[in-house]
Amino acid sequence: MRVQDPGLRWQLELGATIYWFQHDGRGQVRMRQWHQQRWQAVTSVWRDDASLCWGPLCAKGDLPLD
Repeated sequence: MRVQDPGLRWQLELGATIYWFQHDGRGQVRMRQWHQQRWQAVTSVWRDDASLCWGPLCAKGDLPLD
């Protein structure tokens, strides 16, 4: 995970695939793969195993989002 602007812009690198995320500051998050032009809205959800998911992607551990 790389954070460009804490809480607003970050990316997840999964092998050769990179996913970009943007938060609008009002609760809406959108995601896209690095090579795609279209952003898609995703819902952020904390799971019982302490992982944070954005749509189909989840991360677990020390997440530097604040």
